[in-house]
Amino acid sequence: MTALLYALGTASLLLSLGLVALALREDQRRRALRMRLRGALGMGAEQHHTELHGLAGHLARLGGAWITSHGEDPEVNRLLARAGWHRQQDQAMYFGLQLVLPAAAVLLMFVLWLGGGHGFSMRTLLAFFAAPALAWLAPRYVLRALATRRQRAMREEVPLLAQVLKVLFDAGLGLDQALLTVATEHADMIPNLAAELRPVMRQVSRGADRSETLAAVARLLDVQDLTDLVTMLRQIDRYGGGIQQPIKAFIDLLDERRRTDLQERVSKLSGSMTIVMVVFLFPALLVFLAGPGFLSILKMLTGFGG
Repeated sequence: MTALLYALGTASLLLSLGLVALALREDQRRRALRMRLRGALGMGAEQHHTELHGLAGHLARLGGAWITSHGEDPEVNRLLARAGWHRQQDQAMYFGLQLVLPAAAVLLMFVLWLGGGHGFSMRTLLAFFAAPALAWLAPRYVLRALATRRQRAMREEVPLLAQVLKVLFDAGLGLDQALLTVATEHADMIPNLAAELRPVMRQVSRGADRSETLAAVARLLDVQDLTDLVTMLRQIDRYGGGIQQPIKAFIDLLDERRRTDLQERVSKLSGSMTIVMVVFLFPALLVFLAGPGFLSILKMLTGFGG
């Protein structure tokens, strides 16, 4: 039985390595064809700077082959964009990592099993099935956590963005100039939102519609305060009118939301502290207050019994 398990593990490992090698070879062939086509069109020098090298390059090529054969994943694209990774190489590297991790997990479990010298058991079988499954699911959970954390960071930056826009509007700048100034000169104050505004302004400079581009970015990032700010800017841009008063009202609305959220957090904290006091402080207080009386009653009962 042990020899059969050795053979099955070795065969599965060799099969995984062979499939990875075939995928890399097919992707290398396609890359060579693309490079020859770009060279014929005079585009090779521009594309050379976007190539990845080393382990990242191998992961990107493996993930690119997977995307070519299976198509893109819209949920992964949304999570990558919310986490701040917008390039196609980022998506390819993610899928490459998701393909490599299960094979690495199987190899690690096989090495640990060989080194431990244990026989075959149901626990070993479950470990061989659970390790690649967890390795396959782990990148998505990690990516979702990173996207959620960055969404919270962008939500905290929206009030500062509104304040900076108000100052720039009071100085006489238009909407395009104000957004471009925020994206290029205030990256240290609002790094996440500035990073999202830079590609938006590049698209606008190339002729894209500003309102639609901002709305698309707001829908993709899914930050409620940012969506409300973009909606207000679109309405002002569409119907006209002064922008100082609406953005001042929007800042007051954000302050009221922050105050409400803080009050809710304080209320939840008070409830949590009440539970802590009941569990930990109340027994000690009961012993301190009722302990002497209980000891007196116990002594009196003991005297009656004697």
